[in-house]
Amino acid sequence: MLHDLGQFGAKSSKRLRHGNEIALAESLVEQLKRSGTELIIIDEFQELVENNQGRKRRDIANQFKYINEKAGISIVLVGMPWIEQIADEPQWSSRIFIRRFIPYFKISEKKELQLFIRVLKGFAIRLPFSDKPRFEDLGIALSLFAISNGCLRKLKNFLDSALTEALISDAVTLNKQCLSSAFKAWRPELDNVFEMNVNKIQGCEVEQYSTFKPDGPQDEDPFIDTQFCKKVPLVQLLKK
Repeated sequence: MLHDLGQFGAKSSKRLRHGNEIALAESLVEQLKRSGTELIIIDEFQELVENNQGRKRRDIANQFKYINEKAGISIVLVGMPWIEQIADEPQWSSRIFIRRFIPYFKISEKKELQLFIRVLKGFAIRLPFSDKPRFEDLGIALSLFAISNGCLRKLKNFLDSALTEALISDAVTLNKQCLSSAFKAWRPELDNVFEMNVNKIQGCEVEQYSTFKPDGPQDEDPFIDTQFCKKVPLVQLLKK
């Protein structure tokens, strides 16, 4: 953070590595105030959990507590669900007033399906076309769900790629043909969901989110991937 604020240059890297932690924290608070920083956002925060255990984790929580108190600046921590292992440290947890977990969409639940459609419409409205795409059409909506499995990041990444292709080809909107072309470039080895009958489009819903268990047996991977249900025609999920 000190480097981002312009205090440390290339010649100061040794000082940064070996500097007294208290002095570094005090210097950071000073620079934050001087620069008029209003918000600190730390992305991929789970890496601090994965690489630091026990006392070190408590030290990290105390450092953030100190920065928050002395600089009077709000801090946003972004990362995988196990960042709560630091967020729940006693010295820090009472200062985290707002917590948000971003779940995958599950179209088998009526409210979630409605929310997914609203999100698709929101993306469509913000695209740079006078003729706005109709992502809410059932065939397109289910195709986008099949691609993303309900994950907002995967959905956004695919639409980013599709938008790039549409703009390069001077398309008037991001229609089904453009989405189909983008899918072919994105996953050419798969059957194109945008060319399927709506009753044939298959996909999965999340069953269990990824976890990190550092206290398990040493010969076991501490990371457990997100688990999904068996792939089924998505129209079946709509009938639940």
